[in-house]
Amino acid sequence: MTPVGKPYGLLVDDLAKLPSLAKYKLADAAKLPPKSPGGLSIEGLASTADGGLLIGFRNPVPGGKALIVPLQNPGSVVQGSRASLGAPIEIDLKGQGIRSFERDGDSYLIVAGPIDGSGVSKLYRWSGRPADDPTPVAGIDFSDFNPEALFLVPNRSDLQILSDDGKTDDEKCSEKKFRSMIVAK
Repeated sequence: MTPVGKPYGLLVDDLAKLPSLAKYKLADAAKLPPKSPGGLSIEGLASTADGGLLIGFRNPVPGGKALIVPLQNPGSVVQGSRASLGAPIEIDLKGQGIRSFERDGDSYLIVAGPIDGSGVSKLYRWSGRPADDPTPVAGIDFSDFNPEALFLVPNRSDLQILSDDGKTDDEKCSEKKFRSMIVAK
């Protein structure tokens, strides 16, 4: 793999300066721990059909809704341009934030989870239209699984979900453990 462009370090500044995002107080949120109420945690990133990206927030969860902000010029951003951000979108994930999401054709699959890691995550499908509520995907049980990321399996009609099972400490080593779940979509 070869890196393209350079990292962009002004996203929080851009988010804080956008008038349509003022009510979220994201500059203040960035000063709090990411898992504390009102903190700032960006965990989801999904492509759009027109070449943009949707930025999904795990935290804050304003009014119990998950926050999404469109990034309209990702190609230019990695080449040094300032971010061009669209209007914020709030979707109802029943008080949870976005842990991961992925575009699947004309819709999105979203792993929603609590801001602090407590509780059980859920999988939703969302049309991508701001006015539409996401719908839970039936038959998926995350009660013994801590979803951290999801992605579509290339050349198959499966979804792979990764679980972050945290660290284990024993006499020989200290390491993180992960598991994977394959779901037919």
